[in-house]
Amino acid sequence: MNVLFISPLCEAEMKHPPLGIGYMAAMLMKKNHSVRIIDMKASDMGFSQLVKLFKKNKFDLIGVTALTFTSKEANRVVELAKKHTSAKTVVGGAYVSIVKEKALEKNKFIDFGVYGEGEYTIMELVEALEDNKEPEGIKGLIYRKDGEIVVNPPRPPIDDLDALPFPPRELYELSRYSQMGVVTGRGCPFQCVYCTKAVHGSKWRHRSPENIIREIETLNKKYHPDMFYILDDTFTLDMKNAERFCDILLKKNLDVKWECSVGIRVDRVTPRLLKKMRRAGCERVNYGIESGNQRVLNMMKKGITLKQVEKAVKWAKDAGLIVGGFFMIGNPGDTFETVKDSVAFMKKLELNGGAYFGMLVPYPGTEIYDWISKNGRWLIKDVDKWSPHLTDKPQPIFETDDFPAEERVEAFGYAYRELLRFMRWQYIKHPSFIIHRLKQIRSLMGFKNFVLRAVGLRHVLKMDKGRTE
Repeated sequence: MNVLFISPLCEAEMKHPPLGIGYMAAMLMKKNHSVRIIDMKASDMGFSQLVKLFKKNKFDLIGVTALTFTSKEANRVVELAKKHTSAKTVVGGAYVSIVKEKALEKNKFIDFGVYGEGEYTIMELVEALEDNKEPEGIKGLIYRKDGEIVVNPPRPPIDDLDALPFPPRELYELSRYSQMGVVTGRGCPFQCVYCTKAVHGSKWRHRSPENIIREIETLNKKYHPDMFYILDDTFTLDMKNAERFCDILLKKNLDVKWECSVGIRVDRVTPRLLKKMRRAGCERVNYGIESGNQRVLNMMKKGITLKQVEKAVKWAKDAGLIVGGFFMIGNPGDTFETVKDSVAFMKKLELNGGAYFGMLVPYPGTEIYDWISKNGRWLIKDVDKWSPHLTDKPQPIFETDDFPAEERVEAFGYAYRELLRFMRWQYIKHPSFIIHRLKQIRSLMGFKNFVLRAVGLRHVLKMDKGRTE
């Protein structure tokens, strides 16, 4: 079968290849299917160029991955696929996992939806299409039958992650990305009110250190990236397992650099582990701090204390690591004053790797989603109308009496202004961080893109007439 996977246009910068469709592509390639991946954002491909691609090629199945803030673009891709090809269409990703049958209700051009972990679901779907069989027994699949939308039972989370083939990086335009990402585990057992478990669930599963390192060795030999980025936030959940990963790296004497870039937990590290990570090539850790106010942390059920944050940051610095932090704006109990607490705490921590302040996104199915209906007011309840907060004036999705929309926007801008002031001082105090940042940007990109991006011009100079057609 000839299959095309598409990651649609989005406003956010995609630093690493979309590995979700990569895993599914790998599963199909194992069965000798022909697979192609198009990342429209990375390839600067507009809708008019996509139509030309459809007309020049014969695809049997076109799969589109969708996040909540790319659902509009994903729906447009599916519509064009139906108008210009005879292929069946399937949509997956976090968006479908969250809204399920509503995705097909809103878009008549979608033939199938995949929710949850999709590797085995997509493989069984392709086999059914090849054999002209009904997909009624395929777990994790949504489809149309006799004018009705059918939601099959969910597929259990994949226990043996080592059994999954590595994503085929050769299908991506790797020079378009700044990061070589690796996923080490799935699922999370913690109960933070804002977190959606729609795709990977609450059961934590991890790849063996041997399997992860085998992937790193393969990528290192083939692409020689300056840095590897661990893309899941549960890498240190099993600290003994994380230590074993480091031990194997040290034993093999692999000259690789890596980061825990998406926010590991402060209560799942020790001085011993962090020092071993640094010796094994780790250069940076980011912590999921979320708030500088203990009451807010308690209300979001984060399960950590400010004292634990301070200790974890100190331990990482003592180990010689660059330390960054993630903060959220808008959780239960948050006000403009508690955001100021977070900014003050960020400064107190002296995060030499900077910080990121993000506006809370209340995904359906999370505890915060239900909390808003009881304690706040929805401003944009339709998931399809959500967008990533990329400016200092985001559009809040909800508000509360204690934290109205105008104050949320003001608090967001305040946090970023203070962050920029703080980081300028950090660059002066720690010039080595500038070198580290340039290494991050240069890790995979071609020289031209690197220079443009380093001076902040790539986004400005990007010209894509097809985006508006």
